[in-house]
Amino acid sequence: MAGMSYRPWQRLRLHVAAGTNSVSLGVRAGVVVVPFGVGPSVALEAGHYFDGDANRTASALAGSDYQRNAMAERLGYDFANAHLGLELGSEPLAFYVRGGVSYVHAKLHRVNEALGETAGDTSFAFYGEPRITAWLPSFKVGFILHIA
Repeated sequence: MAGMSYRPWQRLRLHVAAGTNSVSLGVRAGVVVVPFGVGPSVALEAGHYFDGDANRTASALAGSDYQRNAMAERLGYDFANAHLGLELGSEPLAFYVRGGVSYVHAKLHRVNEALGETAGDTSFAFYGEPRITAWLPSFKVGFILHIA
């Protein structure tokens, strides 16, 4: 993702970003606190990746043996991150590494069709679109280029 940040105070940074997860476009916004101006940091952010066709990415990774999946044709999700980390450098360039936890929420589309393709003698039926939520470990590494 690439973004812009605003620093109302030296130790506080607000940011917005846009980018891709190789399936679709996404957006993110957050806040970072660096209490000493350098060193330990706390970051909170939330975002959304819009629906995209994950079959293209899966096919590129798996090769010619990959079989398209109906559920993967429309994949998008919301997320939130809470990270602790270390930020080194100041202006014009800073480096950071952070780790923590991410909350992910997604809605599955075309589940009945996808299960019908692979279920064999077993039958499943979902009424509506199932939702998935997960808490996962996560980390980030990046650079910040400060431009006046």
